[in-house]
Amino acid sequence: MPTNTTVSTTSRWRAAFTRSLEWACITMMAVMILDVIWGVLSRFVFRSPSRWTDELATFMLIWIAMLGAALAHRQASHLGVSWLIERIDPRIAGVVARFIHVLIIGFAVVVMVYGGALLVQDRFRAGQVLPGLGWSKAWMYLAVPVAGVFIIGYSLHELIWPTPRAPLVPAEEGTGASTGGDMI
Repeated sequence: MPTNTTVSTTSRWRAAFTRSLEWACITMMAVMILDVIWGVLSRFVFRSPSRWTDELATFMLIWIAMLGAALAHRQASHLGVSWLIERIDPRIAGVVARFIHVLIIGFAVVVMVYGGALLVQDRFRAGQVLPGLGWSKAWMYLAVPVAGVFIIGYSLHELIWPTPRAPLVPAEEGTGASTGGDMI
C-alpha cells in the first residue's frame, strides 16, 4: 500500500509534468500563431511567400495535438469514457474505470510508443526531410511516442492512486448538459 509521502511525491511529479506539457503546448501555439501570421504577411503583403511557414505550422500542430491529447487524458476530457461510466451501476464504476485505464495503457504502449517508435525509426532510415525547413520528418512523428509515454504515465498514476471525482449531477431540465466532474 502506498504511503501518503509516496502519493504526495508522485502527485507533485505529475503536477510538474503536467505544467511542463501545458507550457510546451502554449509555447508551440504561440510559435504557430506567429508563424501563420508571418506566412500570411509574406504571401499577401510582401508578395514573397516563405517556403517554411506551412511546414512549421503543420509540425507545431501535430505536436500540439499529440501533447494536447495527453493533457486531455490527464484532465479526463476524452470522449466517450464518461458516457459509459455514467450509465453503469456505481458499485462497479471504479472497476470499469480501472479496466479502461488498462486498455488505454495497452493502446498507448502498442500503438503510440511501439508503433510510433517504429515510424520515427523508419523516417530516419528513409531520410525523409521537410524541404522548407530541412528537418527530418522523424522529428515531427516523434510526437506520437512522446505523447504515448505521458498517457501511460497518467493512466498508471490513476490506476495506483485514483483521483477522487465529484459524482455526476443530473442536467438541469432542458439544458442537455450535466454539471460536476467526470468519473475518470
